[in-house]
Amino acid sequence: GGIRVEQPLYMGGKIRAAYRMSVLGKEMAEMNEALTATEVILKTDKAYALVVKAQEMKKVADKYNAVLRELLSHVESAYKHGLKPQNDVLKVRVKLNESELNLRRTENALRLATMNLCHLIGRPLTDRIEVADDLPDLPSTPVPAVDLMARPEYRLLDRKAELAREQLRLARSERLPQVGLVGNYGYLHGVELNGQNLLGGWAFTAGVQVSVPIFHFGGRSNKVRSARARFEQAQAERLDGGELL
Repeated sequence: GGIRVEQPLYMGGKIRAAYRMSVLGKEMAEMNEALTATEVILKTDKAYALVVKAQEMKKVADKYNAVLRELLSHVESAYKHGLKPQNDVLKVRVKLNESELNLRRTENALRLATMNLCHLIGRPLTDRIEVADDLPDLPSTPVPAVDLMARPEYRLLDRKAELAREQLRLARSERLPQVGLVGNYGYLHGVELNGQNLLGGWAFTAGVQVSVPIFHFGGRSNKVRSARARFEQAQAERLDGGELL
């Protein structure tokens, strides 16, 4: 039994790469939180606009239905007095039936749009929400230019590429020598001979341990090639995302 203490001196860059990966992971988590907040705001804005649009469509459908009802009464009166043929009455009734169907559709669209808005703002789906008849007015001051490279989307792609680079360095470190300090302190119970314990007792040793990979059947080389491919893919995604922004 005993205690062994190791202190790495050089690990081929593995420790630094792992630390940088942890820092990048923390930054990406914070960026994901900011990106999620902006996406929720955008979805809520769109849901609000859909409710306003559905309300306006329902108003139009109501007015169109009222016009057709009034037109039908006039056409039926003209038909009774012999001023219009029955075919005209049938045409207006067909249009009125279509408007009734369209009115039901607009009511359902308004109900679904309201339920969607309730879902996004955390209200029960059965709540009735009254929204303004129009969208809020935008400020008259000019909107300042936004640095696209500072947007969370691009920063996430940039950090993803940096993370892939650190993963490549981590894979390369497994092919490099590793140096560390080693200390051992323990007890060894040796052989009993004539009542004496030979080759046993407490002992302390210290030294330098060097590990040099010589042959690994291509496993570590394949890991490096795989990490390099992921790094190139992350770089291509960052370039593509920047162009889209």
